Amino acid sequence: IFFSPSLLQGEGEFTDRIVCATLTKNISQIPRDLILTEGVSSEIKCSHTDQSLTRMLWYKQTQAEGLIFLGYLVGDSGVPETAFTEKIALRGDASKLHGSLQISNLASSDTAVYFCAASQHSHAYKLPLFTKTW
Repeated sequence: IFFSPSLLQGEGEFTDRIVCATLTKNISQIPRDLILTEGVSSEIKCSHTDQSLTRMLWYKQTQAEGLIFLGYLVGDSGVPETAFTEKIALRGDASKLHGSLQISNLASSDTAVYFCAASQHSHAYKLPLFTKTW
């Protein structure tokens, strides 16, 4: 999803344009194109067709900061990264192959490319710490 550079329209009306892009045949993002004003909220929907992919991940890419992980949806539980808990909500049900990214109070700082990805659930294991006692 692309938030293009801000456009100035009319008398001080500030808008951003959003374009969605699909990187694989199995994942789709909707809507493909939005024109929004600052202060409004937006929802970007994502769906896919692969039953083995039960986790939905969201990323934001800006020219200045590069790729930023926003959070993930596993089952019907959205887990945004701490820095974004006031700005975004992740909704839907990843196990049913659909979800959405809701962005509140849009600002020019939200101008970015937004990506939805789907992955298999994986577990992280902590290895025990062994110390030498002699």
